Amino acid sequence: MRNYSGDWYSSDWWAKIDEENYYWHPVVAHAADVAAVMEQLYKKTVLGERFEQLISGELTPQRQARLLVLAAYHDVGKVSKPFQEGEGGHQVPVLSCLGGCLMEPLQLEAFRPWFERPTEWFYATWGHHGEPVDRDVNLRAEDHWPEASLTKAEEFPQHARQWFPAAFSGGEPVSSRRAQHLFNGILTLSDWIASDTRFFPYRRWHDWEEPKDLTDPLAAMQVAKERAHWAVQSLSLSSGVSEGHIDHSWSQILGGHKPYDVQAQMGGLANASAGTLTILESPTGSGKTEGAYRRFLELLAEGYVDSLYFALPTRSAAKQLQIRLTNMRNRTLPSDAHVHLATPGYTRVDDVQETEVERWGELGEGTWASESSKRYTSAPLAVGTVDQALLSCLRNRHAHLRGAGLLRSLLVVDEVHASDTYMEQLLKRVLDLHLSAGGHAVLMSATLGSSARSVYTGEETPGFGEAKGEEYPLVTHVSGSDVKSYSACIPDEEDKTVCVPTDRIITQPDVVAQRAEDAARSGAHVLVIRNTVREARKTFKAISKDLSFRVAGLPCPHHSRYAAADRRLMDRRIEKEYGKGSERSPQQGLVTVATQTVEQSLDIDADFIISDLCPMDVLLQRIGRLHRHSRSGRPSGYWSPRCLVAVPDYDLASRITESGQAWADAGIGSVYQDLRILQATQKVLGSREEIEIPADNRELVESATHPEVLTGLESDPRFEAHARHLEEGQRSLRQSADFGRLDWDEPYREQGFPDERISTRPGFEPISVELPEAVETPFGNETEMITLSYYMFDEPEDIDFENQRVKHLAETESGFEFEFAGQQFHYQSTGLSQNEST
Repeated sequence: MRNYSGDWYSSDWWAKIDEENYYWHPVVAHAADVAAVMEQLYKKTVLGERFEQLISGELTPQRQARLLVLAAYHDVGKVSKPFQEGEGGHQVPVLSCLGGCLMEPLQLEAFRPWFERPTEWFYATWGHHGEPVDRDVNLRAEDHWPEASLTKAEEFPQHARQWFPAAFSGGEPVSSRRAQHLFNGILTLSDWIASDTRFFPYRRWHDWEEPKDLTDPLAAMQVAKERAHWAVQSLSLSSGVSEGHIDHSWSQILGGHKPYDVQAQMGGLANASAGTLTILESPTGSGKTEGAYRRFLELLAEGYVDSLYFALPTRSAAKQLQIRLTNMRNRTLPSDAHVHLATPGYTRVDDVQETEVERWGELGEGTWASESSKRYTSAPLAVGTVDQALLSCLRNRHAHLRGAGLLRSLLVVDEVHASDTYMEQLLKRVLDLHLSAGGHAVLMSATLGSSARSVYTGEETPGFGEAKGEEYPLVTHVSGSDVKSYSACIPDEEDKTVCVPTDRIITQPDVVAQRAEDAARSGAHVLVIRNTVREARKTFKAISKDLSFRVAGLPCPHHSRYAAADRRLMDRRIEKEYGKGSERSPQQGLVTVATQTVEQSLDIDADFIISDLCPMDVLLQRIGRLHRHSRSGRPSGYWSPRCLVAVPDYDLASRITESGQAWADAGIGSVYQDLRILQATQKVLGSREEIEIPADNRELVESATHPEVLTGLESDPRFEAHARHLEEGQRSLRQSADFGRLDWDEPYREQGFPDERISTRPGFEPISVELPEAVETPFGNETEMITLSYYMFDEPEDIDFENQRVKHLAETESGFEFEFAGQQFHYQSTGLSQNEST
């Protein structure tokens, strides 16, 4: 295919090639394509405004033209000899020779007045494959840049002057390093779009029927502009939605219902191009999601955002919300504003799953953002885990691509209280970058303490007396240095008085099971929420199977150690049994033994809950599943909500060692590490027989989490040692987060991406294991993947998990079993375990 007659290089210089089908794309055309897409992104999306915020000035036509010249230069390395011969890359050869043989052909001296520290911008340009690259001091220029390549390189500045003449006139330089990082993200996004043959098709080799000769620079740019306009429109990167096509009336958002007061407070908030942060604190079930969506529609209508990214703590929560958001979109926005489920391994756009091949194909370009997890943040509307947002600030490949997409969005983070120190530190970094560029964000929580809120607002934490007296629900709106708070009320019918007795049975699974059975035999639908899978299994084993929650006819607990397909089936089943429309017989109760998998994302309603002791904010989340919906015919004795809290039969301080470490039963000291918070929670519960929800929420959370309360416990030297130990651990987590994050105030080239992926969560990531063949689970699903916990192995730090393979996969009467890394595993209706008996 390549014509090497008489010389080493082809007479046609290519950037993209498909040798099998004899298709190709000229290097000059691809340069035009990328520059044209970038121009559309600056002009048609809010990314132009975001760039202006970072440079503290106007993105003038001249400055924009200079950025587009860099974009046109991004693949100049493709005219090097090894690349054209198909034997080398194209980034390192350019960076290695910038100060040598390429200085004059590329006219790099002309760039010096454009940017302060122009070399840094060169590295940002030639690092457009997702991470910084460096020069090779051993590279021989003559091997990569013979005369023919240098002659071809001389054409790049010629084309640039034809395409963007404004770049070469005088003007103030750009000095912002944060803008340099954003430029790299926008360039990477432009390159991905311009490399998609659906928008920028190749042509057949020497196909002279092509309407335009794309080796001609003026023709190439004309075609590129037309295709770029179509691509950006087709991908809904620009909202393209006029205010007249957005119905942000509450009637449409809520399907004909009137808004709660706290939802109404989310409408009409002050907007600013410099960015805003809104913190919404309101009870579970009070419509925070719809309030955040109203905020998005208003920002969208006024041109402050192009898109929405909804970040949740778990995949199951994301799956549930994506369905709700699709329904709201149907009532308020055009159908081409597709709603993407941003969860790797389970792809859905609107109501269409990727496995539905025919319907998926009908979505056309609407699936683009879901075809790679790196593009999730480029969707018009996306619902995913918070991890996808946190990846935009970590030194992992394509962080800048993710960040550029996210900056277009209203970023909504739900259950923000669920973050630990590590994730909190990363989220603060994401918000810092987002707001400094003029982005907009909403944080939501049912149980956010004042000290946690102050982390995001930058204000001082109020004293305990003031904090517990603050209004609730509350909307806090931050615009620059202006912080305003708006109180709201909840309708009387949403109030509930909850009886919260405690019993010292946390270490007695048989007793917990008996209490649950007694309630179920009275007709109650019971949720038993244990802090660990281990305790959940023990309790489930003690439950009479005729009363137990079932999936596909099999009794089972509800926890995280199931294959993805089984978890989806379990979630659907528990919502059928406990959901809003579930039909219940007062003579037939039910017991579901679960872990934290039921406390956040599922819309379920229990008559009675038994919960292990946990932090107060978590307990209130669990209680949010108690009498969640109005329901007639609850069983006798359970007309009023009651949550029995299982507590230890020992003093928590007695489980603290001299070094301050703590380890006890049922997740105490492990899942929930701060025994001060557990002690304060237990003390509050022991002092009152009933709590008023949501009226008492503020006081309850502050009484268990406020720094003054926790410090007061440290008069006991054991808790004092524990506090020091916790602070050491938190300091380590903060340092770990700081190590992993991108520093947009430093040059792009100096980010130093490590070989191993930096995690969005503390500790060790789950281990995804591919089975040799698909196997059937006890519930009738097929799976080829199983997720293992790092902590299932003895001395896991000595195991090279990447090079381990599954052995001895075999079906059993109750499921299947296999060996991995020397450890035997069993998969049954009770989930994955190392012990067949469980």
